[in-house]
Amino acid sequence: MDFVPAAFVDALCTALNKEDLEQLQKLRMPWSSTVTKHCGKRRNFTLCLDVNHDGTQVGMGFSEDSGKLRILEKPFIPYTSLTKYDRIGHIMVGDPGYEFTDLLEKMPLRRFKTDVLPLITSLASSYVIDSQHFNIRHKDLTNSLFSSLQGYVFTLATRYAGKRFIKFIEQRSLLGGLRNVIVYRGIKWPESGRVKAAFITLLKSPKFSALSLSRTDVKIDFDMVACLVERFFRGDLPRKAFVGGKFSRFVTPVPPSSLCDPRGHNLFPTCSGCESPIRSPNRPSALSPSSSGVMESGLTKKGLKSQ
Repeated sequence: MDFVPAAFVDALCTALNKEDLEQLQKLRMPWSSTVTKHCGKRRNFTLCLDVNHDGTQVGMGFSEDSGKLRILEKPFIPYTSLTKYDRIGHIMVGDPGYEFTDLLEKMPLRRFKTDVLPLITSLASSYVIDSQHFNIRHKDLTNSLFSSLQGYVFTLATRYAGKRFIKFIEQRSLLGGLRNVIVYRGIKWPESGRVKAAFITLLKSPKFSALSLSRTDVKIDFDMVACLVERFFRGDLPRKAFVGGKFSRFVTPVPPSSLCDPRGHNLFPTCSGCESPIRSPNRPSALSPSSSGVMESGLTKKGLKSQ
């Protein structure tokens, strides 16, 4: 490790978060000065985005996550002051607290795509996207974001935002770059196989942690539950994996007593009818009816029961 090329160390530091950089500093190797430089100059930002009434102008504001002020009290800085040492950890689209007129910089959508979006993509390596207030005027903006963003998405909280959004879920899931998805009502979710396929791809992803459908009319169907059961029996279902939502008519709930072994121990993880977690073998949990009246599992001793 004493002879690691400086360019490699610099590229590695660019990909690490500040906590990892601080740990790397403790090694005190010849290249530690590069790590110290990155650690000292690292700033984490929240990016607030909105558009005007017809979606042709983009408003944006970069706010440093210093932890000393509430987010509404933090000043925005111009995008030209960002450097390669900075990171964008939170992207908010259409948040009511940051309307178009409140944001620091405004520009045509075309210019945003060419001048700013490449910068955002390069600085967003591990981040949260919050577009739960999405409406139709944001469509061109979110299409641009979902077509360009890479990296690791810790949480995606959103309304339905079009076909590119669904493709984004699929691509990030296939690459192991998406952990949690929370979806909301708003624009109606289409009843298409593509939406279902995207969610199943997420459920199969090694980084999958949570999928919340409780705030939409999208249902947990037989294939989704089957995917979870298969992962459970392979032993690769995350310990605190979670799915929330209502079952479709193709999954028949069964009483909790049928899911127990002769000693009365539960055999399967919980599939939530509202907000209960799905648990892996080392975290068994009782299956109980949800507040919506939907039984929280369609599992039987022999697998799944469908109509």
